[in-house]
Formats: sequence, structure tokens, C-alpha cells
Amino acid sequence: MDKKLIKVLLSLLLVLVAVISYFPVARAAENAAFSKRLMDSIEDKTSTVLKLTSASALASAGISAIPGDTATPIAEKLADLTGYFLIILSVLYTEKTLLTLLGALSEEGRITAVGRKMAAFPCHPRIAHMLVLSDGPEQKALACDIAALLEEKDPLAA
Repeated sequence: MDKKLIKVLLSLLLVLVAVISYFPVARAAENAAFSKRLMDSIEDKTSTVLKLTSASALASAGISAIPGDTATPIAEKLADLTGYFLIILSVLYTEKTLLTLLGALSEEGRITAVGRKMAAFPCHPRIAHMLVLSDGPEQKALACDIAALLEEKDPLAA
């Protein structure tokens, strides 16, 4: 078969899977209990990462206090691990901050009415925010066109 035809068929199959899977995902995302579990999960991960960060920093400091050069590589690896944990922690806080700035979460971390509407769209929160807040048929059509352009990946590109 021609490579282009295979790519087109594969793209159509992926679109079909996405459309079929959208409806159960959208129903689950609109559920307030689902959103609460998601926020609890983010809080739990944040707490875990904070504990791991402090433990690895403490272990690194303790190991580097051992005399001699034997423990130095281990202490350096633990210090690197602390840096990775801090990056993960930053991502978690950035995710929560973005959702709060877009109005999807209240300052207390609860999902808002806008957040419930945004959760119905299987796209990046910024694009969902644009779709939810567009007023009138012209703005909604323009928002959909912009969303399609931003989310689309060319299936025929190599």
C-alpha cells in the first residue's frame, strides 16, 4: 500500500477512536466528584514531592558529611534528585496556578462553574477557556476555528 494512504487511514482511525472516547471522557470530566478527586490527587502528589525533596536534600547533606571521597558521588546524585523533585513540584504548582488564573478553580482549589464547562472540552485548558468564554455565534465560530488550528497536527506530515 502507498505510504500516504496508510497515513490517511491511520489518521481516520485515530480520529474515530478520539470521537468514540470523547463522550465517556467528557461525562467523567463534568462530574464534580471526578474534579475533586483530581484536585486531591494533585495535592497528594504535591505533598509527596515535598517530602521526597526534603528527604533527598537531608540525605545528601548527611552523606556529604561523611569523611573521605567515597560518599561524594552519592551525595551529588541525591542533590541532583532534589533538583528533579523541585522541577516536578514547580510543574504541579504551575498547573494549579494556571487553572486558578483561568477561573477553573477557586482560590480554595474547588472547581468553579467555568471549570466544569472547561472540563467538557478535551483540549488544553487555555483553549477550553477560550471556547467557554466566547459570546455569540460569530465569536463561538471563530473560537472553534482557532481551537482547531491550534490543536491540529498535520497527519500527512512526515
